Amino acid sequence: MASETGVDLSAAARAGRATRLQAASRGWAREQRRALRWGLLPALIILASVTLAPALWLVVVSLTPLSPTQPGSFEFSEPWQNYQKAFTEPEFVRSVWVQVELSVVTVMSQLLIGLGIALLLDKRSRLLETVRTWFLVPMVLPPIVVAIIWKIIYTPAISPVHQLAAFIGIPFHSLITNANTALWAIAVADTWEWFPFTMLMTLAALQMVPKEPQEA
Repeated sequence: MASETGVDLSAAARAGRATRLQAASRGWAREQRRALRWGLLPALIILASVTLAPALWLVVVSLTPLSPTQPGSFEFSEPWQNYQKAFTEPEFVRSVWVQVELSVVTVMSQLLIGLGIALLLDKRSRLLETVRTWFLVPMVLPPIVVAIIWKIIYTPAISPVHQLAAFIGIPFHSLITNANTALWAIAVADTWEWFPFTMLMTLAALQMVPKEPQEA
């Protein structure tokens, strides 16, 4: 009888200790979540102040005829006037379609080129690792440096490409100043800068796939 009572007391003690540990664990988890929220709050406030607030201000200003030189023009008598004027302007509609065309061309080009190069580089080799590193150079360059590089390439007077073309007897006009080729010239520069990102993501995904299914 005494032994049974001792066993019951021991089981009760263990159950009580387990309950206290669970309660302490839940309390610690709550404290961690609370600390995380309070720790993130300053960063979220700063992020909202430098991104959301200016964006909201631009939306508000777009509903007014505000002019920087005329502070009194901040009024909401015709809030949709700017949008009506924009969507009835042929130049604005044309610029939107040009941007859509540029986006489609560059995104498709970056996906195809990045995928193709990733498939070629999906091997374990010191040489290919070096090649992969060189392919990443355009992506890590500052945009201003990329702009200067392609400005030099597209300027006939100083462009090595134009000079080489003239040397072999097939000179051509400036691509960036011609309305028929400017869009494609910009697309080439943008694709050159950003296809390494697609290549890197695709290559990382390919190297995570088990080799057995590929060999099968």
